Amino acid sequence: MKKVLIVSGHSNIQHDSVVNSLILKQVKQALPQVEIDSLCELYPDFKIDVAAEVYSREGGLGYTLEDLLLPVSRSTAGFVGMTLEPFIYTTGVSYALRSDEAQAKQLEEKALLHAQRLVEAIEKA
Repeated sequence: MKKVLIVSGHSNIQHDSVVNSLILKQVKQALPQVEIDSLCELYPDFKIDVAAEVYSREGGLGYTLEDLLLPVSRSTAGFVGMTLEPFIYTTGVSYALRSDEAQAKQLEEKALLHAQRLVEAIEKA
């Protein structure tokens, strides 16, 4: 069997997800050689080491988010006659951070910046 890595991005899989935790439990039981990385266990404070995890050519995957999503997005948009615009995404936001006042303020600022970038992109299109 090839090496398999499953990355679970659920924020609280042990206490807040019956379905996801059951799926992973069954997969691990059926395929014990599969490696499962649970981001909520690796980063219980929700401060994910982005450089170590994900979405840069220098990171663990070796691909940007655009590298991963663009082929499917481009073909889907073309199929339905849409024009594909550049992706707009914001990282470092988590539902779990909303309870801390300072972090909640940062989430609000990130949300406002995201909305601003989205509006600007729509206006340019």
